[in-house]
Amino acid sequence: MTELLPLHAHQFVLGPVEYKASDDWQSIAIRNGLVLSHCPRLPVALVTDQAGRNWALLGLAAQSDPQRESPAGELATLSTNDVAALHESWTGRWLLIGETELQLDATGLLACFYLEGGPWASSSLALLSQLGGQEEPGSRRYRLVRGDGFNFDPPPRTCYRGIAKLLATQNLDLASGRPLPRETLSPPRDPLPYDEALDRMAACLVTAAQNAARDGWKLKLALSAGYHSRVLLAAAVKAGVAFETYTQSFPLILRADRELPAALAKEVGVRHVVYPPKAELAALREHIDAHCDGLFMGMDRDFYIRQQWAWTKPGDILVRGVGFEVGEYFDWWRLPQEPSLTAVLAAFSAEQAPDYVKQSVANYLAWTARHPLPGVDWRDRWYLDVRLGGLGSGAEHALTLTAGHPFIPASSNRFYRFLLQLPREKRETRQHLIDLIDRLCPALNAFPYNEPDGLLRDSARQLQKLTTVLQERGLRAATYQVARGVGRRLRRLMG
Repeated sequence: MTELLPLHAHQFVLGPVEYKASDDWQSIAIRNGLVLSHCPRLPVALVTDQAGRNWALLGLAAQSDPQRESPAGELATLSTNDVAALHESWTGRWLLIGETELQLDATGLLACFYLEGGPWASSSLALLSQLGGQEEPGSRRYRLVRGDGFNFDPPPRTCYRGIAKLLATQNLDLASGRPLPRETLSPPRDPLPYDEALDRMAACLVTAAQNAARDGWKLKLALSAGYHSRVLLAAAVKAGVAFETYTQSFPLILRADRELPAALAKEVGVRHVVYPPKAELAALREHIDAHCDGLFMGMDRDFYIRQQWAWTKPGDILVRGVGFEVGEYFDWWRLPQEPSLTAVLAAFSAEQAPDYVKQSVANYLAWTARHPLPGVDWRDRWYLDVRLGGLGSGAEHALTLTAGHPFIPASSNRFYRFLLQLPREKRETRQHLIDLIDRLCPALNAFPYNEPDGLLRDSARQLQKLTTVLQERGLRAATYQVARGVGRRLRRLMG
């Protein structure tokens, strides 16, 4: 087993005094009386702008607009208060701390938890819960039950009373410790022609890849048989940067995900590596669960426990195909057109969830009703704020125990503005992704997408029969809901 990174690697704490999660943590005084404490492995850029204001840019931010400077360079030349106009084109996984506000990247995948009313904030709920907050009744039992309602805590509330999670469509006021509305995602009033919008999206991804590779970082692209990772593969090829691809295998991996990535990599002449599972180690399980406060139960946790992240090295950028689903009607099939607490809980079979989970959903719906985003359907916003901000940020947080740095090329407001103006029929069928690849590396479209196994089809049929039997016999509702949910996912995989 390789040497473990210390708990809370790549994390930060912002508060009135210095905080040390370990002896090597560093601290920086912010002009507004706050102190930024952070793990030395977390990239931190300190910039003073033309007006003399101090900024701290945490994580990895890359410029996606080919006509503009680097994020740090843009901050240094800022002379107005409109920093949002600057970072609308920044991509990656980052967080920006100014003298009055804290702002997230477009998807909020570098999470920020905060004590309601201040004065503390952190990327780690495990750390922040040591500074305040009281655990909600039933939260430990709930978070460990897979398939009974949400398998994550939907923001903005957390399982600790008094600790909230900042939404991707919010900024944090540092003086009051309260969220502020943030306008994002809204498509332009005059949409571009389809081909021109696709050209702009392609330029975003290519420019992001070129800028990410510019400082000597080593790009490692997670590759599957799906659409999103293939778009990123095509963009990296078009960008002309050095990179490698990889796949992490697991016992029930689909044949397409097992075989196609190597063929795709060979087609474009790049190295592909498969990392098979090794023995599950209890020490790794305890380590990642302590790091994530037991909140994350996804595949990346399994990969960590099975030593499938042990290959990462400092300087590796883990390029991830996350975020594209914002414009793909991901949860539309289950969510009501008009939001209501009862309907949303029923959609996720979460009627028996703890009170704090129900209250969190109610708080979210109330917030979005008070602060709507013009031109953005609430279900797309739900995916951004709740799916990515809740579940997705948990996965990226788990990766901070690796030596690499997660990087999300699709995570820029500029990219989303172009994406959300595309015709529904293109996005719903993912035709826009195929057309993007045609612009970037058309040879990759000769390979099939997400081709299902024969075993998968048989399993879906058998599961459909099982759900009917469970329903007829009136067995425990949660058991039926689990089977029904798995069946739906299988049917979606098969198209």
